[in-house]
Amino acid sequence: VLRIWLFTQNLSFMMAGGAVFILLTYNSLKSAQFSIFIGLIILVNVSGAVGVLSSLSGTILVERE
Repeated sequence: VLRIWLFTQNLSFMMAGGAVFILLTYNSLKSAQFSIFIGLIILVNVSGAVGVLSSLSGTILVERE
């Protein structure tokens, strides 16, 4: 269970970080390809939320054991 928790947490934070890196690197993305820009914004929000919830659930899991 701990491996799944760590994998989920790390993967979600890496996805969010990668999407933020792309957003910061390609500054003309908003005007050139708006749908990809919105998709990356949604990816950052969802990945961040999954990462935070995974951190919270991992803390609860460790406290129970």
